[in-house]
Amino acid sequence: MIKPVRIMDQEGIYELERKAVMDGIYSVLMLTAAGSNGLVNLYDWKTEEHKNADGSLKPHQSVDWYIEQGRIASERKGLLNASALLSALSERAPRDKGSHHSWKKKPYEILVHHEEIYIEVNGETIFLNGLAASGEAAVISTYASRHGEKKDACQNIRSLAMHEMGHILGLIPNERIENVKYTPAGRHCVNECVMQSHTSFVQQKADFLGRVLGQEEKVIYGTFCPTCMQDLENIF
Repeated sequence: MIKPVRIMDQEGIYELERKAVMDGIYSVLMLTAAGSNGLVNLYDWKTEEHKNADGSLKPHQSVDWYIEQGRIASERKGLLNASALLSALSERAPRDKGSHHSWKKKPYEILVHHEEIYIEVNGETIFLNGLAASGEAAVISTYASRHGEKKDACQNIRSLAMHEMGHILGLIPNERIENVKYTPAGRHCVNECVMQSHTSFVQQKADFLGRVLGQEEKVIYGTFCPTCMQDLENIF
């Protein structure tokens, strides 16, 4: 059963970026039996009492607190630690009692922001565009798309949102052994599919910043391959 999907945006997210994320997630949900019921964007979400008396942020009470967790855990200036950000987002947290959005169970949480993110794997720094925890949450960064080809930015973000939502829903399942690529950020599809590893988005940023992060891959916009479609059907 699919839980409600709650999207939160960091202040500064463009309206076109917000729409691209919503479109991507909507298109994935419409492939499931549940449809898009329960999909809501809370924008720059915060509760009425999200700050303590000293001005510090209360845990799980605002988008800013989640972003702060990624910044505190970061060992790289100006970057967010995606693992810490996702971990905070995945924790079961109190909801705003004053909100008209109320759920009996914790929804899927998706945080959209415009800062650069990374993870550390075996001492290696991996730059990412997004990161997801199956059945829990995802973080989506628009940083690379802002620094890549402008004409492709919205399509990149839409595809990235589909990709991370796919991971939340269980792609790529552990029992699948064919057409799978193992990466530091998880299991990915090797077919012409939106579930490919999105190193191509990172490569756009890498070219801009003069980094060498690996061989560029083909971007597959907005489509699941037949294998991933079957995986989704089997999950639901």
